[in-house]
Amino acid sequence: MKEKPNSLRYLRGLLVNTCCLGALLTSSPSVAKTFTTTSTDVVRTPGVGFQASISHPPTLAELNSCNFDDNDVHLEEAGLKSGSRYVRLMWQDFEPEDDDFGEGANDAYGINMLRRILDCSHAEGKAVDLRIQLAWPKFPTNKNASRNFPVGEQHSLGLPNWLLAKPNLYAHWSEVGSPGFPYYVADWSNTVLWNEHAELIQKLGNEFDGHRALNAIDIGSVGFFGEWHYDLGPGLQMPVNPGDPDPRPSIQRQQDIVDLYYASFPNTPKMALEEPFYRATAYSPVQSEPANYIKNQANVGWRGDSWGGAVEYENGDLDRGYFNNRYNDQHVGLIADLWQTGQISTEISGDSLALWEPGSPTAGNFDYLWNSINKAIAWHVTNINSKLGPIPQNQGFRNDLSYLAKKLGFRLVLWSAEQASNTVAAGESLNVSMTWENKGIAPPYRDFRVAFRLKDASNSIVDFSSTISDLSVKGWLPGPAFYNSATYNVPAGIAPGNYTLEIGLVFHNALDTVLPIVVDSSQRNADFWVPLDTNGLTVTSGSTPKSGFSRIISGTSDTANQGSSSYNPDTWRIIDDLEVTGNWNNGGDEENAFVSLYLDQPRKVTSVQYYDNHARRISVGVFDANDDWVHGIEEVVTQPGLNIINFPSQASSGGEVIGTRVSVWSHLDFGYVNANGQLWLAPYEIDVFGWPQ
Repeated sequence: MKEKPNSLRYLRGLLVNTCCLGALLTSSPSVAKTFTTTSTDVVRTPGVGFQASISHPPTLAELNSCNFDDNDVHLEEAGLKSGSRYVRLMWQDFEPEDDDFGEGANDAYGINMLRRILDCSHAEGKAVDLRIQLAWPKFPTNKNASRNFPVGEQHSLGLPNWLLAKPNLYAHWSEVGSPGFPYYVADWSNTVLWNEHAELIQKLGNEFDGHRALNAIDIGSVGFFGEWHYDLGPGLQMPVNPGDPDPRPSIQRQQDIVDLYYASFPNTPKMALEEPFYRATAYSPVQSEPANYIKNQANVGWRGDSWGGAVEYENGDLDRGYFNNRYNDQHVGLIADLWQTGQISTEISGDSLALWEPGSPTAGNFDYLWNSINKAIAWHVTNINSKLGPIPQNQGFRNDLSYLAKKLGFRLVLWSAEQASNTVAAGESLNVSMTWENKGIAPPYRDFRVAFRLKDASNSIVDFSSTISDLSVKGWLPGPAFYNSATYNVPAGIAPGNYTLEIGLVFHNALDTVLPIVVDSSQRNADFWVPLDTNGLTVTSGSTPKSGFSRIISGTSDTANQGSSSYNPDTWRIIDDLEVTGNWNNGGDEENAFVSLYLDQPRKVTSVQYYDNHARRISVGVFDANDDWVHGIEEVVTQPGLNIINFPSQASSGGEVIGTRVSVWSHLDFGYVNANGQLWLAPYEIDVFGWPQ
C-alpha cells in the first residue's frame, strides 16, 4: 500500500512527550474535595431505564429529524427520563433485496437506518438495545403504512421474498395466529438460509460492533419475534398438527447461532432470550444443553419478554404471576449470578403501561404492580421495554414507576476525589484518588472510563487537555463505597498556568459519550463533568525530555484556505491536491481519502490516536524517508470519538517501526459518504506517539 507523495497535503502532526508519564510530583500538598448527593431524581443514563421502543422501520423523514414514534415523549412527560431505546426489527428491514444493506445516505433501511437511529439516540443521551427478528405473526394493522399493506388487514411477516425465491431454499409454512395470512418461518437446517442469515449478522457486526451508542444485542433471530419460541398461547403453537416439522433449530444449530452472534459482536454486550432457560428448567435434560452453552459464554445476560404477564389456562383460570414466577424460578435456580457480568432486561406484558394502572379494568390481567417492581429489583434489571402508549396521570402510579426507574441499572455516586498534588509539570502525570459507590442494582456492562480535562480561568475547556485514563467502571457492582485511583497524564503542550481539574466518565474511545456522575447539581456541570477546586491545579513548564518524544510541528503548513473567514488552523481537514472543496470531499476516490503527517526526523512509531465524528474503516501506514512502506495497520474499524491504534514492537520486515511519515486512509465501503456519494475524511485530531530513532 503506497500512494504518491506529491498528492498529499500536510495538515498538522503532534508528537506528545510521554517519557516521564510515571513520574508523580509530590512537592505540593494534596488537595481533597468531598461531594454530597441529596437528589433522588431520575438520572438519564445511556442504556438504563424504561426504554423507548422502535419496532417498525422509521421513514427517512423520521430518521433525518430524529423524530421517532417510540413512546419517548410519554416517558419524558412522566419524568422517567429514558436513557435507552429498544430496536426490534425484521430481516427485510435490513436487507429488503439480496445484498442491499441500505448503505446510501437516503436509504430508510439497513445500515443507514440503524446508523441514524444510533446517532439520534446518542444525541439524546441514549444507547440502543438491538434485536433481529425473522417472524412476526399477526403484524398489527395500525402499522401497515410502513409496510405498504392494505389498511385494516391483518398480516404476518416472515422471511424476505428475495430469500424465498432462491434455489434450494426450504422454509416451514405456518398459519399460526394468522388465519388467511400464512407465511414462512426459518428452517435452520437449510444451508441457504443459514448462509444468508450469517451474512446479515456479520454485516451488522462489521458496521456496528462496539459502537458508542449500541448498548447490547439480543441473541435473537430464532422463533416468533426473535424470542426463541413458536408459541402464541393455547392452540397457537408450532408445529400446528402432529407430524408437522418442528421449526426449532437443532441443539447444534442453536449453539451455532450463539457462536455467530459472539463472533460478529465481540465488543458488544449480549443477551439471551429467556426461553432456553425456561426449557432447561421445564423440559427434558437434553433441552438444558443450549441453556448451559449460553451460560458458559462470557458476559452474557438474559431478557424476559413478558414482565408482569399472566396466563389464562384452558379451564379459564388466570395465573396473574405466571411469568414473574417463571422468570424468578430460573433466576434463583439456574442463572442467579449472570447479572454480575451480563445485562438483564425485560419487556412489559401488554401493549402499554396504561393497562397496568391499579384500579383500571385491565390491571387484573397482569401481576400486582409492586410484585413486578420487587421482582425486577431482585433480578438486577438494567432496562425495561415500556412499549407504546401514554403513562396514566395517576401520580401514585407514576411515583411507583419513578421509584423503579431510580433503581434500574447503575447509579455511580462520587463521594470524594483527591489530587496527589496541586502542582504538576506539563508532560508529567498526576494521581487522583476517588471514593465511589454504585447505588443502583446492576453494574455497568460497557467499558466506560474515568477521564480528565482542564478548564481555564474563563471556565473554557483547554484544547487537547482531555484524556481518558485506564480506570474502567465496567463491572462496578452495587454495594458499599469503594476507593480507587486514576492517573491524569497531562499533555506536554499545556501552557503554564492555573487550571481547574475536572473528572468525567466517558466511553473508552469517545469523549462525547458521557455517563452521569451522581453528585448534587451545584457540584457538577450540566454535562455531568465534576470540577475539583477552582484553579486548584498549577501546571508548570515541562522539562526537556532526556529521551522520548518531542512535539512535531514542522513540515509543509496547510495554507490553502487561510484567506477564508472560516479558516481555522486547529481544525483538521482532508485537503485535495489542487483545491479545498466545500465538503473537503475526494470525489469518491478511495486512494485520495487520506491525510499524512510528516515527522521532523525518523521516529519509532508506537501508536496513533485518531479523533473523528464518524465511524470508519481506516488504515494507518508508516513510511520512511524514501517514501517506502515500513509497516501498517490495515482496515481498523473506528467509532466516533477517540480511537487508539497500537503498532507492534517490530515491523513486518523484522525491524522497528521507524519512519518519517504517518498516513491515515478512510475506505470507501465504510467511510462517511455525503449525499453525492463522495467519500470525505475530516478528523478532528491525529496524535502520533513514538520515540527518536
